[in-house]
Amino acid sequence: MMYYYWVHHGIRPSVFYNIPEREKVVIRAFYEYELKQKNDKSRKIDSSGSPVFPVTIV
Repeated sequence: MMYYYWVHHGIRPSVFYNIPEREKVVIRAFYEYELKQKNDKSRKIDSSGSPVFPVTIV
């Protein structure tokens, strides 16, 4: 999760590490919600009813 926040939101791991545990619980909930939203958007259906799977080239 620290890697995710570093890459996508610019939060350094040292900053993340020093956050109080109760706050990390809230951040974890936001993280899971954000991933769920991204997954829901990636499972779109095209006009023929076939699922569309985005391809990411790494």
